[in-house]
Amino acid sequence: MKIDPERKVGVFDMDVISKFPALRKQQMDTVRWMEGDWSAENSVRATPVSPAYTDTYPYTYRFSEDGTTLCILRGGKEVPNLTYDAFSKKWVFMLPGGGAFGILTSPGWKDGSIEFIGHVLMLGVECEMRTTVTRRSDREYYMINHEKNPDGSWVVVDDWIFRKR
Repeated sequence: MKIDPERKVGVFDMDVISKFPALRKQQMDTVRWMEGDWSAENSVRATPVSPAYTDTYPYTYRFSEDGTTLCILRGGKEVPNLTYDAFSKKWVFMLPGGGAFGILTSPGWKDGSIEFIGHVLMLGVECEMRTTVTRRSDREYYMINHEKNPDGSWVVVDDWIFRKR
């Protein structure tokens, strides 16, 4: 933004803003491999009040009609899950429910992995979470979730292996 001296307010620099749609599309095209039907094996660690367990869930990812957001299909509806914000030049990972609600952000992919950090409500408890996604191939990726302890250390909550069906 720049200050408009006559109006004394910030205004967007249209030369800069005009490049954002192409930048967002370029970034979103790098995750096109995630679109499709997946089987996800989730391994949850034991806690002082619950045992460890493993479940498998089906996931379907589709791009929004305008191609700006990777969505999870739930009950036939697109639920936003992953996008790129050209203003901040950060990736945004949205947890749309099913036990966790929140928005985590990341500066981007490095060596096939991306790490998101943010505050979430997980099963009704507010916490800071770190989610790391590692692309193993176009047909498999790994995701691990850590929760931040009061002492600043991170503890593994669960991990996921996604395999394309």
